[in-house]
Amino acid sequence: MNQRITETDLVTTLRVRVRFSEMDALRMVWHGNYVTYLEDARERWGEEHGLAYMEMYRNGFVAPLYDLHLQYRGTAAMGDELDLKIIYCRATGAKMVFHYEITNTRTSQLILTAESIQLFTDLAGEFCPALPPFYEHWLQQHQLL
Repeated sequence: MNQRITETDLVTTLRVRVRFSEMDALRMVWHGNYVTYLEDARERWGEEHGLAYMEMYRNGFVAPLYDLHLQYRGTAAMGDELDLKIIYCRATGAKMVFHYEITNTRTSQLILTAESIQLFTDLAGEFCPALPPFYEHWLQQHQLL
């Protein structure tokens, strides 16, 4: 998680309430559910910034997860409200890099930080080392090239 976050990065925050079904036997959020929270944030980010999953698909590409790092810093319990902050980080090549922070809204405690890398593949699953045209256009629109 060495990405430098700048003021030009695209950010989205999603608020979720921890549900009973997300708890483990210790009455805290089961660790695997944090990955689902990250994906929910990534989906919202794409909708807000014009890079939704279905938009990629319509352009003949998908962006599967290549690498994911999580650092647990606290716990959350049923009924807690969490802010899921996702930050797009500039990267070279045909990939998307995101930094995440999950914070308890009541206590302001940082619960988790994470970083993900997604690589572009065509619909047959072949890795695309060059920027997909739709992504290059998106980068240009957001002055990120």
